[in-house]
Amino acid sequence: MSRRTKNRTNTPTKIFSFAFAALAGLAIAAAPATQAQAGDYHCTRQVWVTTWKYQKVPYQVCVVKYTPCGRAYETYETAYRTVRVPVKKLVTVAY
Repeated sequence: MSRRTKNRTNTPTKIFSFAFAALAGLAIAAAPATQAQAGDYHCTRQVWVTTWKYQKVPYQVCVVKYTPCGRAYETYETAYRTVRVPVKKLVTVAY
């Protein structure tokens, strides 16, 4: 008989491997979850982290203005620019 037409029977090796796979699947399904749950802080540490904050900062600008009769004069006006400012925070990291 060729290999394809051979009568397939359940050999002890096949039965053992199926039973082992079934038991392993049950053991994995019955095992408790190993991921950290909320409030479960066994391994934590605090780390300084630099974050960035955007701020508007005032600065003075010299501007040339004109009187109604056409004379020029200089004056200072306040303008604002947005700058990025580093902020250090202490963060708790769970690992």
